[in-house]
Amino acid sequence: MLRERWRDISEDEEDTSPWSVGPLIDCASGPLVYFQMGWSMAEEASAYAAQVVALSSCRLAARLREQLNALVTDWTQVVDAHGAVGRVPLLLDQVEREGAPEAWDELWDRLCLHGETVSAASFAAL
Repeated sequence: MLRERWRDISEDEEDTSPWSVGPLIDCASGPLVYFQMGWSMAEEASAYAAQVVALSSCRLAARLREQLNALVTDWTQVVDAHGAVGRVPLLLDQVEREGAPEAWDELWDRLCLHGETVSAASFAAL
């Protein structure tokens, strides 16, 4: 993603790359990559690199969570407080992604009806 935004310095004829050495892949060492940057673009490039890492981490965490959830809970067999199946995992996902108040309200109602009745989905959601 970094190379999509800025060319490698070894390919940068317009002198717009923030990198001070190239090719960039030569700075890789095991699981780490050290980005040597020119001072004038260091702040912009490091902020963008941090955003890329955060986005990648979120995507990986979401994929792992989905895989684990699929292995641990078969939501087609888990009934919520209204006797329905399948709605709770959708609401959990929506609440995690958006934090929408209406999704929280419905999720609470399906997990703890009238604030006192729980179901199998209540425990599975934990």
